[in-house]
Amino acid sequence: MGSAGDVRLFGVDSFVQITRSEDRPLIVNFWSIYCPPCIAEMPVWKKLLAARADVRLVLVSTDPPHLAEKVSRVLKRHGLDDVESWVFDSDFVLPIRRSVDQKWRGTLPRTEIFLRDGQRHTVTGLVDEKTLSHLLGQDKGRR
Repeated sequence: MGSAGDVRLFGVDSFVQITRSEDRPLIVNFWSIYCPPCIAEMPVWKKLLAARADVRLVLVSTDPPHLAEKVSRVLKRHGLDDVESWVFDSDFVLPIRRSVDQKWRGTLPRTEIFLRDGQRHTVTGLVDEKTLSHLLGQDKGRR
């Protein structure tokens, strides 16, 4: 899979691979380098990582694979270059999006939050700290 900071290719099987058997809260954020709200959300992820070491954050760029270097530069600029990061492995995005959610039409940002008890929460649009705190507060301390 590579180490943190390496941008990996995200295909139709990747979401299942990422979300399989997690023993801590997991956040998978879908974003793009061309999405201003996605870029505006970056400080929220930086703050979350500083406050919640128990949360696994995965950033998935919906940009095509030839932009992987640019994706890396954007993440580095926002202090997120050590976060597990992926980029869509194809320009044909429909099967990839459907592997995440059959109804996802591509709206960004999109955040999938998985709690340890199996609950899955989907947030479309900007995630704010209050929403994250509320959702993760439901999981805090559970084992």
